[in-house]
Amino acid sequence: MTDEEPTANEQFIFDQIKERYDFEHSRHHNLDTKAGTLVGWIGLVISVMLAGGGLLFSNPDDQLNISADELKILQATLTVMILSLIAGLVAFRVGSYSVVPEARPLIKFYANETKRVTLKRMGATMIDAIESNKRVNDRKANIIAISWGLFMLSMVLAAIFIIMQAVKLLN
Repeated sequence: MTDEEPTANEQFIFDQIKERYDFEHSRHHNLDTKAGTLVGWIGLVISVMLAGGGLLFSNPDDQLNISADELKILQATLTVMILSLIAGLVAFRVGSYSVVPEARPLIKFYANETKRVTLKRMGATMIDAIESNKRVNDRKANIIAISWGLFMLSMVLAAIFIIMQAVKLLN
């Protein structure tokens, strides 16, 4: 082995760094898919709720027998659902994501370096990108979790409203 070639350990370390970088990159795409799917479901449920509400209120001759408590539950359901939608859209928005190596600097700064030096510097650059991308991904994952929690809360509120209506119908 020469001083120009990386040691087996250096190559192993670089490969591990590269795998971690690839993991964060893949995680970013998976989180975008989750956020997009969640936004789609929330949008569908909101559409069904608004269409059902529109049908309920479309005929002025029909008497709606909704108590103040039931109306509050219905309003809370829609409010929480819309908050969940907003959180999902925020999670889905494009954020800044570090992609390395950049082609021009790679050629400019490393063309005359040994493979060993290039490998070490690229590894260091990738570590910075991994840390930055992990922060972006963690933030995205937290917002998706909040959106999901709000969505589940809105489903519980909707179930409570439906149960209240069913009890009233049975009495």
